[in-house]
Amino acid sequence: MISEANPTPPALPADPTSTPLPPAHATEGVRTHSHKGWIILSVVLAVILIPALSLLGWYWYNFHAGLYRPVTLTPPEQQVLEQKLTAATGEPVVIGEKTPGESGSPDGSPAAITIDSKSPGVFAAADNRTIILTEHELNGYLHHNTDLGERLKFDLRPNAFVVRLIQPIEPEVPVVGGKTLRVNVTLGAYIDPTTSRFRMEVDDISVGGVPIPNAWLGDIKNQDFFAGAEYGDGFLRRFADGIENFEIRNGEMLIRLAE
Repeated sequence: MISEANPTPPALPADPTSTPLPPAHATEGVRTHSHKGWIILSVVLAVILIPALSLLGWYWYNFHAGLYRPVTLTPPEQQVLEQKLTAATGEPVVIGEKTPGESGSPDGSPAAITIDSKSPGVFAAADNRTIILTEHELNGYLHHNTDLGERLKFDLRPNAFVVRLIQPIEPEVPVVGGKTLRVNVTLGAYIDPTTSRFRMEVDDISVGGVPIPNAWLGDIKNQDFFAGAEYGDGFLRRFADGIENFEIRNGEMLIRLAE
């Protein structure tokens, strides 16, 4: 006889609307796949965005170039530079416009000044044939004696003279018309060890930061400005012959004149 005191309840039917929980390893696989997807997406975005932002920055820097701040020389700096340039060229040089009495003399002519040989950038001690021109002085001369102080700038690097130009583009030019373009010309200037003569040549010309091939420039790179029969006994040849030593350092240009 079977006891019915504790009957076993019948099993409940499965709920068709319930979803069984996935195994733990399946959930981890989904998370890992999602994580890899974000990594791939981030890499793709970086590959696209970084070059795009770099190109945009390059375009804005080179085709929306702002004007330079002109360098202004003080009256004492002007007087020192006048004496340097007068000694270098053999002709009287006046920096900027003078008004009567401004330079210290009643008629407005440059007043005599005393050169301190211990100060940087002036005549070397006991040697008035050695002249040191600074980057500051060259840019100041450009501003005081021309109207190019905002568009042109000189940089002095070891054995290189860099001319930086901000060039407006004609409005009629497609795409970049009306913009301003950066043009850099790097000139090598030194005493040629093979000839012991002053040499100046074009090392590089870049437009918008892009170097221009030498063939497009008519093969002018590495050609001595002062060589060749076309210069004959003209000013350039005499100018080169009048320089005994020449050196460009960071921010300074040293010129030793021949006797």
